[in-house]
Amino acid sequence: MELKQLQYFVVSVDMGSFQNAAKMLYTTQPHVSKTVKALEEELHLKLLNREARGVKMTNEGKKVYDYASLILKNTEQISRINEENQVSRLCVSTMPGARIAELCAEFYDEQKDTRLQFSIKQGSLEQIMGFLHKHIVEFGFVYVSEHQLSALYQTLEYKRLEFVPLHTVKMDLMVGTRHPLFQRTSVDDGELKNLQFVQYDEEYFSLIHHLGHINDSIHRFGKIDHIVTTNSDAALMQMVLRSGLCHLGCSRLEAAEMNPMIRYIPIENTENDVHFGYIKRQRDGISPISMELINYIKENL
Repeated sequence: MELKQLQYFVVSVDMGSFQNAAKMLYTTQPHVSKTVKALEEELHLKLLNREARGVKMTNEGKKVYDYASLILKNTEQISRINEENQVSRLCVSTMPGARIAELCAEFYDEQKDTRLQFSIKQGSLEQIMGFLHKHIVEFGFVYVSEHQLSALYQTLEYKRLEFVPLHTVKMDLMVGTRHPLFQRTSVDDGELKNLQFVQYDEEYFSLIHHLGHINDSIHRFGKIDHIVTTNSDAALMQMVLRSGLCHLGCSRLEAAEMNPMIRYIPIENTENDVHFGYIKRQRDGISPISMELINYIKENL
């Protein structure tokens, strides 16, 4: 049995006739028919019923077709191994942040002379942990507030992950022109309790939870009813621009381009540090191309 025989049989079934298969295979109809006939004789099975309008599989043919399709698919994958070895793969995840996305795009643009397969997945910190657990990504860019850093370390240790910090940034209040605070140059943390927010979909590790710890008043913002959530950067931006909601975030991570209709207001009278870095599996190293991206982000953020 030869791969060519399996290929001619599968293509004949897919195309519905020997004539159409011959066109697809750049050969003649008699050659296709003869090759499939030789396969049937070798297997001692009738695989196809020849009809005036084409060919149809027999019951035995359906079984052989499934196996033959799988063999051809795996053969193609094997033939690509050497080619794939010459391609660099970069699989990374990131929490929402326009600036991070912008830097990833700039990094990819600088790699145009190399063969690079780049995969970027966005998600919450919890989702990124899941990506790492399933080996979907090599590492993930994340950020966490100062007050949740200890809890993060404990969670990562349990999951055999580790956090490598890159930068410490400040938390800001993002507002649009419709918001009454738009002209302000700073905002006191005490004013935050009366605001309505739009935030990213997150579970435990969320910047909005930082509000519950401001000035050690854990229950101060324990129940915030007016929060719109989304997993879309575009939706969040539009909610800030058009609805008068505000967003608790970090201008350094989110401000890809300064929009004159958006203002990032510093928050005063609070320890509002946010730690930015990446998480990875404890036992795994970081590939050279991934380390290049990490260093690029670190230097340009």
